[in-house]
Amino acid sequence: MTPSTIDSRKFVHPMEKAGISAIQAAAQAAVLTEAFKANLLELVSKDCLAARFAGLKVEFDVMFRVLAAIVGIVMAAVVLPCLDRLATL
Repeated sequence: MTPSTIDSRKFVHPMEKAGISAIQAAAQAAVLTEAFKANLLELVSKDCLAARFAGLKVEFDVMFRVLAAIVGIVMAAVVLPCLDRLATL
């Protein structure tokens, strides 16, 4: 993603009309442009997010299957002895 810059002419003109000198307005435009560039470089693209979420989905699917297996084992360990006792009554 290429960072966008502030159009100095569009920024400076209203600032001058508001009573700020052209030098100060141009300096502010330059500072804001640098700030926007730095922030835009930190943004994440939709493709990057989609790839990350796909990876997380796979991880959660695996964890869910492991958890389901553990719950099944625990239930079998609890239920089978109870069924065995019921069968002997």
